[in-house]
Amino acid sequence: MFLDVRPTAAAPSLPIGLSYVAVDGRGTGYVTVDDGPYEAAPGGILIVPNLLEPGGADLEGSVVITGPATNLVDPKDIVTIATPAGETWLAVADFGSAAVHVFDGAARGDAAPLFSLPRGITSGAEASVWGLHYDVGRDRLFVSTTDGFILVYDAFVDRRGAAGPDRFIEPTLAGAPASANLHGISHHADSDTLIVTDVGTQTTPEHGPDFARNGALLVIADAGAADGPTPVRARIAGHATLLGNPLDVLLGADGSVYVAEGANQLVLRFAAVLASVGAIDMPPDGAIGVAAPESLVTPP
Repeated sequence: MFLDVRPTAAAPSLPIGLSYVAVDGRGTGYVTVDDGPYEAAPGGILIVPNLLEPGGADLEGSVVITGPATNLVDPKDIVTIATPAGETWLAVADFGSAAVHVFDGAARGDAAPLFSLPRGITSGAEASVWGLHYDVGRDRLFVSTTDGFILVYDAFVDRRGAAGPDRFIEPTLAGAPASANLHGISHHADSDTLIVTDVGTQTTPEHGPDFARNGALLVIADAGAADGPTPVRARIAGHATLLGNPLDVLLGADGSVYVAEGANQLVLRFAAVLASVGAIDMPPDGAIGVAAPESLVTPP
């Protein structure tokens, strides 16, 4: 579906710099934005009732969490978390402040986070966070970083990440680092397998001629036990894949993997990622042209 959020007479101040989207069990959409009115913290969360209803998204009833107290500078991925206490949390990976900020789902306006998670210590001082996935059954939060690591927070709702990441996963292949700049992340609960996108080192055309072909999909088995350097089960990359700047990844109900591919402006479908082993250059099983795709979501 496509959501038109251009300002209207009824909603003249809606932000339009959209990034990632999540949907809760009521069908309310939460969209990260980066063009709010506050110079020091221009990021925010656009809250849209009935987002997935055909023709029913309530833009006039939309509200925004934004302002200096939010610490949202350049927010990327967002996930909703339903707590045992009946609360809804909104966890946001903020690239600009290099932290994950967690908000009360009822927050509005210039609201401070309930708590925040700093990036933690990985390989680069300038690295930041980008992708999120919350494993509901195991109460585990996965966070991808732009220096090629995955941070793992166990018992997340209970402990709120107070002691920092429980584990750092560093994907490897043949003993060498297999990732450079991780973005989208998804988890197959039945097999405890992570699927992560790597946009590589050439993230704009100015970085080099391989901008449109230097992306990858990484498959990491036994995610619940992985710690430190971890061999990937598969790395899918190469010219046939059409992966250049894969910004987000989504696991479909049939096991297919869908990718928001920014450099080539496509949404790609790969049918056999979960069964793949080794370094593979394989074409997608489907592709749809989409202007500047960045985020993928399915109904809850």
